[in-house]
Amino acid sequence: MFRWIRIVFVVLTFAVTWAYAALPGHHRALTPEFFGLFLIENGIYTDAPERHAEFEALLDTAQARAQGFFVGAKAPRIFICTSQECADRFDLKLRGLTLGRHLVFLGPKGLNEMILTHEFAHIHLHSRMGVQDVFHQRIPAWFNEGLATHLSRDPRVQSFAPRQATWIKQAQSFREWGRLHQTRDWQETYGAAKTLVAALHAEIGDVGLRTIIDDAIETGDFEAALRRQVGRDWP
Repeated sequence: MFRWIRIVFVVLTFAVTWAYAALPGHHRALTPEFFGLFLIENGIYTDAPERHAEFEALLDTAQARAQGFFVGAKAPRIFICTSQECADRFDLKLRGLTLGRHLVFLGPKGLNEMILTHEFAHIHLHSRMGVQDVFHQRIPAWFNEGLATHLSRDPRVQSFAPRQATWIKQAQSFREWGRLHQTRDWQETYGAAKTLVAALHAEIGDVGLRTIIDDAIETGDFEAALRRQVGRDWP
């Protein structure tokens, strides 16, 4: 009996180890040095360590822009791939990607202040959240993405009048956000989300937006927090 248990354990351990080493994916961030990345400073890895000074300046600028709105957030671990080969090893298909509260990936086309500011905004907002937000998002997806797009000043997205952008509020969860991408271009979804957040920002400023976030995180009711700042008829 115990012999079979040991055999099964050895086989499972071998299979998991093989899968970890052989299959591309974000899991490789656990041991980035094994997959072609170099630590260039605390928490920052890249396949191009010779560009250390360039990346440091980029990170400082993007972090300063994001922290112009958020205050006191911790820096995440950052993985910078300058080549497609590197991006493929980590299964990175986007210009930038944020995972949870701690990990940011940048692909070859995401090495700019706009993309990095967008990802930092996600990190700073996610750092305020807890495990329960995996199951019940206290901050809706449209606001999360709209705030990041607004703070990064992304010029690529579509512009709307605020009342023409309210359809984006149906994207409460990230699953619902993903479904919208099946029927609309990303320039529309991100543009509509940015439009609503920018309109809010113009009306109530940094303090008002931060109050909505704090209120929603404390109470779990974003819509009520929104109404307390701008009323029922907004926008």
